[in-house]
Amino acid sequence: MADRLLGPSSRPRADELAGVGTWSLDMASGRLTTNAAARRMLGWDDRQGLPTLHDFLAFVHPEDRELLTAHTDRLVREGQEYVLEHRALLPGGRVLHLRASATADLDEDGRVRMLHGVTLDVTSAYHLLHGLLSALSDGCLLVSGGRVVEVNAALCVLTGFSADELVGSRAPYPFWPDGRELQEVAQADVEAVRKDGRPLALSATVLPRTAPDSWLVLLRERGTTPG
Repeated sequence: MADRLLGPSSRPRADELAGVGTWSLDMASGRLTTNAAARRMLGWDDRQGLPTLHDFLAFVHPEDRELLTAHTDRLVREGQEYVLEHRALLPGGRVLHLRASATADLDEDGRVRMLHGVTLDVTSAYHLLHGLLSALSDGCLLVSGGRVVEVNAALCVLTGFSADELVGSRAPYPFWPDGRELQEVAQADVEAVRKDGRPLALSATVLPRTAPDSWLVLLRERGTTPG
């Protein structure tokens, strides 16, 4: 696939003024177009020359590439739209939290001919959420795309697992060996297990977030009351 990028328009569009990054990819020619907001989001200076598709993909956080690749493959093969959150790793180690959505245009034969995407920088909202989770006495974890992307200190104390052991995990989660997806229920009793092997009876409440594939899960040891 060719890896060519069209230059920015001379007139700012509404999406650029709002800081919304957009892109389109022609599947036949490999021609990629982006707006200025998408490039600014990643700190790209157009004086360096216009970035290629490879350049943009290189910004995806290594731990999130598998997730993004899986969704993109389904979009290309089946035209299945996606909305997900992933991180971008910028030069110098700065991490952005992005909400990405993409859709496909099909030709008369039902084959994907164009991909279109929108990217929002939700880093500020993420840090606000992180602060709120840290202040809660309930154990909390944020699941996106079936993968744990954030936990609070209370959950680590409750289960005995460190944040490093929990973040990035998929079902079966380390503290929930029966393998059920947390997002499959709105509220349920969970027979969990601490890291040292002791049983842990939890009440789980699952709160859907604005992104369709993300859930905030609150966990409390059964028999306790909110602190």
